[in-house]
Amino acid sequence: MGRGVGGGRGSVWATTLAAAALAAALVSCGSSDHQAPANPPPPYDSQPNQPPGRGNPDGHTPESPPPPRALCHGDGWCWENPLPHGDDLRGVWTAPRGAVPGSNDTFVVGALGIIQRRHAGGWIVDDSGVSVTLNGVWGSAGNDVWAVGDAGTIVHFDGARWSTVASAATSDLTSVWGVSAHDAWIGGLADTLLHLTDEGWVAVAPALTGSDVHGVFGTATNDVWAVGERLVSTNKSALVMRWNGDAWTDALVTEPFPAADGAIVFESVWASRPTDVWVGGVVSRRGAAATFGTMMHFDGNAWAGAGLSDEQLLDRPITSIFGATATDVWAPGLHGDGKTWSTVLAERTAGVVAIHGRATDDVVGVGRGGRVIHFDGRTWEDWDASLTDDGIVDAWGAANGELFAVTSTLILHHDGRGWSRAFHGPGAAFVAVWGSSPANVVFLREDGEHLVWDGALLSHRSPPDGLTAAYQATDVWTSGPDDIWVTASGRFGAGNGRVIRSQPSGQPWLQVLAAPGSLERIAGSGANDVWVVGTDAAVQHFYGTSWTSIAVPANFHRALSVNSPTDVWLSGFNAPVLHWDGTAFTRVPPPSGSRAFAANAIWSDGPNNAWIAGDTIAHWDGEAWTESATSVSGVPFWQAIWQTPDGKVRVFGDGGAILRK
Repeated sequence: MGRGVGGGRGSVWATTLAAAALAAALVSCGSSDHQAPANPPPPYDSQPNQPPGRGNPDGHTPESPPPPRALCHGDGWCWENPLPHGDDLRGVWTAPRGAVPGSNDTFVVGALGIIQRRHAGGWIVDDSGVSVTLNGVWGSAGNDVWAVGDAGTIVHFDGARWSTVASAATSDLTSVWGVSAHDAWIGGLADTLLHLTDEGWVAVAPALTGSDVHGVFGTATNDVWAVGERLVSTNKSALVMRWNGDAWTDALVTEPFPAADGAIVFESVWASRPTDVWVGGVVSRRGAAATFGTMMHFDGNAWAGAGLSDEQLLDRPITSIFGATATDVWAPGLHGDGKTWSTVLAERTAGVVAIHGRATDDVVGVGRGGRVIHFDGRTWEDWDASLTDDGIVDAWGAANGELFAVTSTLILHHDGRGWSRAFHGPGAAFVAVWGSSPANVVFLREDGEHLVWDGALLSHRSPPDGLTAAYQATDVWTSGPDDIWVTASGRFGAGNGRVIRSQPSGQPWLQVLAAPGSLERIAGSGANDVWVVGTDAAVQHFYGTSWTSIAVPANFHRALSVNSPTDVWLSGFNAPVLHWDGTAFTRVPPPSGSRAFAANAIWSDGPNNAWIAGDTIAHWDGEAWTESATSVSGVPFWQAIWQTPDGKVRVFGDGGAILRK
């Protein structure tokens, strides 16, 4: 969302907020501080304090670890949540304990050339020197680490810095593993297998042509496994190859599933010995809408299924396997004792794509949205510094620079120095937040119940009169403590949308509008200038005494900003950006050659300064749009955007993502 004037959907600015009182209210509800960064010097942002309770020390680090520094992208956007960033991670390797530089560190790689190290209990984001996605990482020691990625990229860490290493490979490289500093393997697409010898990285022919290798692992110089896929005729076929010290051989004697069952891709392999080999991947079953993970075991004589049920494998590709011992084996969301597998903490391991560790009580998982978790032998805990992993659905900012945001269960507050959070349940999910001043902020739940912050107390209010179970609240706007407007829509598309308005002195709420379709957003510049949009191809405008309907192109509008009766912005999913000048809506042209935006939110403070957030982030300067943050991975949609009076712009999105520019 994020509709509004130099302050939001409405232009009502107010005085200071009793920040200390709100902080106390949040703390009393179970919040933790998350200090916000300030004016970042590239490529990092300062981060004074790490929020408490977000992960355990690894037992080998000082009691006061260095705090994570927020990663800043080249286009000026810096992460505020999670920290150090929320970009997708693809590979992890834990260095053995020792005395050389990098010992005890955990190395993590991912999108945009990101390499981060867990060092002395905190995170360091290294300069990899590359911007492509890095897919795998392995080392013989903490000062001899290799990372591989797209377009044949290989980088090496010597304990002090990373450097690019040339090779003949041009295809995407997916995995790396080795026996020693002078004997390692890299797997990749398009028949790519590289062997590290004293002469450097040398290409070696695979056993089968047309091979895409996704995982490499071994137990000895003459026992290395490579898994992936290859095209047989027009069908994908599972691939398992084995290096015997002289050549690669086809090691998959029979397919794990009949060819008619669909396409099989192996993505991971791990072995404790030559007679105990696990491979995992994904199978797309023909006729099934969902995908399933798959796992096989080799006992030295034959391949057999791992005994996992469809329920355990549904939408769970086995992208990584790691074993601390033969009887202590991990895959994303699964744990095996060498014979049977059990499901573990789906909410903790969600999004994890790679796992590695150095002991049974020291295992690390990484994945989408910067996710890092650690197993200490008892439980999995977060190792990223995160306010929340829940998607942020709306945000609003006050004139004094304070910000309020909501997830389905959380209220987030930024006091100009840092973020704090509060859990507010049980109750229906939060769907919107808006305020007329720092002393009148309304947090709306889906069932119409709302919480109101008056600058000192956070009070619960009942749903508006007339909001029955057949309707769900969608948005809120307020011009003052006695004037709250709520939009609602029929559940499952039934019935017309409604606008319900509070009345003074505790009188019953009044339905002031019924309109076709679903009503999604409401905004205004004052009590006599209120606008409502939704799925109908019309905008509803209240101008003090009655409503008027204004036809507009497209019919799914979710982004609305109202600065004055002559300055209104509107957009939606694949809908044009429209601007109202007091007389008519006109199209604001998209970037040259660009498709229409899929906008969830607009913020503006006038006709020459507007920001859009959705499937992209874009800024209008009065003449043209400029898209930015296009390089951020792991956030498919941004849900809210706000610019504070100091000129800083923040976007809020899936997975609790917050970026600031």
